[in-house]
Amino acid sequence: MAKKKLSKAEIARKQTFDDMFNKLNKKPHMCAIPRPTGFGKTCMATDLIKTGKYKRILYIYPAEVIKNSVINRFYSECEEDTKELMISLGKIKNVTMITYVKLAKLSEEDDLMRGYDLIMEFIGKEESEDKEWDATQ
Repeated sequence: MAKKKLSKAEIARKQTFDDMFNKLNKKPHMCAIPRPTGFGKTCMATDLIKTGKYKRILYIYPAEVIKNSVINRFYSECEEDTKELMISLGKIKNVTMITYVKLAKLSEEDDLMRGYDLIMEFIGKEESEDKEWDATQ
């Protein structure tokens, strides 16, 4: 059976995911993934949260729709009752989710920024800036 040849986008997505995990094995555990809409950043974020490797995660997001996408995907495999409850609460255990606006208002003394095992930010990037889907950037 012949192996399916991956498209450039699939290769870039896999390379980005692998690079992200390799970089996260170093301290401090921080990652920023600037990729275009539709690249798979939400999948990467939820897969990373589901590993259970990090006890406290700070997830920085630009808009509620992004937060809701991560929460919906995280609970997508739960039973319907549990899923509805957790989605309505808008939370994921061990994950603090804040917007860029809230982050900008925090001071250095703010306790919200302390004690995280992982800080992650998944940034949307205009496709015109990333035509080749270069995962090495």
